Amino acid sequence: MLEVTRRAARRFVLRFATLALVALAAEPQSANGATAEADYYTLPPCRIYDTRTPVHDPLTGGPDPRRDIQVSGVCGVPAEADAVAVNLTVVDASRAGALVVYDADLASAPASYSTLEVPAGRARANNVIVELSAAGQIAAELSAGFAAPEDTVDLIVDVLGYFAEPGIRLVKSTNGEDANSPPGPSISTGSPVSWQYQVTNTGEVVLTNVTVTDDRGVAVFCPKTTLQPGESMTCTGNGVAQACQYSNVGTVTAKTPGGLTVSDDDPSHYFGTTQAGISITKRTNGQDANTPPGPQVEVGSNVSWTYVVTNTGDVTLTGVAVTDDQGVTVACPKTSLAAGESMTCSASGTAVAGQYSNVGTVTGTAPCGSLVTDDDPSHYLGVQGSITLKKSTNGQDADTPPGPQIQVGNPVQWSYVVLNNGATPLSNLKVTDDQGVAVTCPKTTLQSGESMTCTGNGVAQACQYSNVGTVTGKTPGGLTVSDDDPSHYFGGPCP
Repeated sequence: MLEVTRRAARRFVLRFATLALVALAAEPQSANGATAEADYYTLPPCRIYDTRTPVHDPLTGGPDPRRDIQVSGVCGVPAEADAVAVNLTVVDASRAGALVVYDADLASAPASYSTLEVPAGRARANNVIVELSAAGQIAAELSAGFAAPEDTVDLIVDVLGYFAEPGIRLVKSTNGEDANSPPGPSISTGSPVSWQYQVTNTGEVVLTNVTVTDDRGVAVFCPKTTLQPGESMTCTGNGVAQACQYSNVGTVTAKTPGGLTVSDDDPSHYFGTTQAGISITKRTNGQDANTPPGPQVEVGSNVSWTYVVTNTGDVTLTGVAVTDDQGVTVACPKTSLAAGESMTCSASGTAVAGQYSNVGTVTGTAPCGSLVTDDDPSHYLGVQGSITLKKSTNGQDADTPPGPQIQVGNPVQWSYVVLNNGATPLSNLKVTDDQGVAVTCPKTTLQSGESMTCTGNGVAQACQYSNVGTVTGKTPGGLTVSDDDPSHYFGGPCP
């Protein structure tokens, strides 16, 4: 049967079967970092120890029943081996007892433990897995039943294979920083990023097919694909920093000589800093009127506002929206702006009288979720067109009868003083008289505050006479302004 020393049983997972020659194989399991299980490597049966030759030197009882046997470095067992599978054969025992084989680093054999029962005068064999000491040795010790120095046993040890523990470690860095947890180094969006993947063979066997991958698709370059025990190499990858919190995981895999896969992974992080920004420029009827009074706009006429929005940062903004503090409904052609991109939003309303002010505000969302905003005021002065008419008869402002007395048949002259007393220019000015008097004016337009005198002529009629002059004009916004004024005279007794 095959026996395993207690310490070895705790460290190795095995499948085995006993035949004339026992074949051993390690349970094929993946190993990660320093927690790997051992890999088993079969060797051609090879005798590493025989007390019968070249000089007969049997194990003896008495005060020194232990014999240390060198294993690593013999019959193909490497220095990195943790344990060996051996066949033990005892022959020509002078008496019956027991043999214990164990790690030579132990001071004595494990208590109450027998590796091989030894019959007197006959041969017996057993297969055993035993751990090696740091120097690669095992200890063979006779039990207390071999009390005298003349109690002897010949021992033959044939090695069948060895166990070695594979392992691999990956340490990933971002721009030289081992950033296992966020946020990691701050890197400006769009700047170069370099990743380093330090791979170390932490085990005791050669590793082949060493490959490093990255879960974010980073192309990783390694200088080699084979690592000796304890050997390290640095693999590299490159990219361009993205906005906000970034994380990627490097993974290394490799094969042991026995076909076992070992692997390790390590995350890394960085925070892609941004220069997010937005600006808004608001205009009223085309004027960037940040301070009052702004353009003069005729009361009741249409007012148009434009809002030029620009992404002044280095990242795309989403959720871009413009509002107006006076409740004006603002329409924008889109809600997302790339870095440096602009758009023009618009709104309209009806002019009210007096000084008017409103503020446009734009907001947008940067990739990391932060809000950016800007605002801009604009103004206009709501003005009204106005006109007055002052009519006189023969120089008298005769708003009420009887007015001046004029002899029948004498000339009558009317004057019509037109004043633009509003805040806007007036055009298409025209003065008429309800009694059909032909009125002549020197011009048809008046600037704000300007006046002119129009005239009309006639012949005095008998009795009380009254006529009304009316002036009309147009504002720049197309509104009609008007005024009228009566006048009188008395043309003598009625017939």
